[in-house]
Amino acid sequence: MLILASATASKQAIAAPVGVGLIAAYFSQSLGFDPWPWILGALGGGIIRVKLPPTSRIDSIANGIISVMLAGFGSPSIISWFKYYLQSVPPPNIYLVAFVVAVIWPWLVKFGWETGKTWFTKRSEQ
Repeated sequence: MLILASATASKQAIAAPVGVGLIAAYFSQSLGFDPWPWILGALGGGIIRVKLPPTSRIDSIANGIISVMLAGFGSPSIISWFKYYLQSVPPPNIYLVAFVVAVIWPWLVKFGWETGKTWFTKRSEQ
């Protein structure tokens, strides 16, 4: 219902990830893949639009599309990683992973950027 409401709204920044998510879900299903990670990525893109500080429309659209792509491609990869490297731990639910990846990636990138910047400045001072 939230996806339909945001798609019909005149907010292009929310409608773009929803449209990309629905199109990707359609094509992934026709290729034999699970469409729900893509749909959850679209939902995550809408949440990012609401929770991040206001940015330009282009940035918001790009963030939403990145959320959809990370949820669609990233969640199966993370599950495979769990199965390969952590064999004694049962893998998490793919839908939960897709949603979390779609929502949390901007904060992880910011954390990684700040950490890397701090590390490089400390290394250059030595």
